[in-house]
Amino acid sequence: MIGALSGANFSNHIGRKKAYIFFVIIVAVGALGVSSNSIELILFFRFVLGFGIGCLASLIPIYLAELAPSETRGTVVGLNGLCQSLGFFCAYIVNYVLFSTGNWRLMNLLSLVVIVFLITSSFYIPESPQWLLSKGELKKSREITLLIHNQEDTLDAPEKEAIIKESEEETNNKQPQDKFEKWMLKPLLLSTFFVVLQKWSGSSSVLFYAPTMLQKAGLHSKIASLATVGIGFILFLFNLIGVQLVDKKGRKALLIIGNILMAIVLLLLGILVKMPNVPGVLLVLLMYVFIGSFGLTWASVPWVIIGEFIPAAFKGKGSSIATGAAWLSDAVLTFIFPVMLPILKISNIFIVFAVLNFLSIFLIKKEFREPKGKTQTQIDFENKKEWKDKHGYNQDMN
Repeated sequence: MIGALSGANFSNHIGRKKAYIFFVIIVAVGALGVSSNSIELILFFRFVLGFGIGCLASLIPIYLAELAPSETRGTVVGLNGLCQSLGFFCAYIVNYVLFSTGNWRLMNLLSLVVIVFLITSSFYIPESPQWLLSKGELKKSREITLLIHNQEDTLDAPEKEAIIKESEEETNNKQPQDKFEKWMLKPLLLSTFFVVLQKWSGSSSVLFYAPTMLQKAGLHSKIASLATVGIGFILFLFNLIGVQLVDKKGRKALLIIGNILMAIVLLLLGILVKMPNVPGVLLVLLMYVFIGSFGLTWASVPWVIIGEFIPAAFKGKGSSIATGAAWLSDAVLTFIFPVMLPILKISNIFIVFAVLNFLSIFLIKKEFREPKGKTQTQIDFENKKEWKDKHGYNQDMN
């Protein structure tokens, strides 16, 4: 959580790319250290590993959003959630295959495969053009903007100028980096709300405690463990479909559809778990439907919103705040779920999560404005105008 609260903010000072490389190195050191023989060192390097991952979690959504053209921003930033889903799937497979061996060091060291890929890829990624603009490096920003579109040799002069003009809108309306203004509060709170509700939608509890929940539902431990591998696969598969829909259907529609589907499935689970002689296969299928619904919608969309809805002038600190809140929610759920499970019973926990999903629909419909296809400047302009209209400011928005 400490890393999540500081990662994106730190990148404001040294750049997105340098920060990314630095954080990946921290993760690599932590991953190596947790395989040591000393309990004290294991605990220390677990902290280092968690810090590095937290930093990356807050940095990557805004970095991807600043790199992507507005028409494909949802898909590009959605890859962040897709990679998380792939990570869950791989972790479930490794746990299922190696759990009986008790070789936890091998489980940890397998993460180095991903880390090597991250370190290697860091040499090929560009700096954020928006960050370069904020530092006055207009020439480099122009070059990277055209490189991102991958059309420098085929575009005619007017098309090139249109692309460059879009990327330079932030320069014309530039504010000091991380200067907070009152109108920024609502987009910051909404962005934070989405990533927090992502955890309280029931997804985190299902993903982290799937074996326990399935055993409580009456399935044998070995079958329950195998079923979690299926959960990981369904999550990745539907997330893969979902990231392709973000820029076609819009963020708002996917969020509402996801809430409806997840709430219905959770209510069914809450009712069926109370009933005697319910086939375990039916419960597993319903959990698969839930995870599929989550993967299609809420697995990626909240991270897309963080990258694009937080105002440009508060992007670093805002992303750190929202991501830190998400990780705090994870910590709270991790702590209270085992405590509340014997008290509330699993059926009532399902119902609580269902109610939260239903309630969020009303907030999304009323307060969230669709950002699909809009530039960062357009999104900020609309949020600022809404605040000024609400508070009686009639002066020129420019």
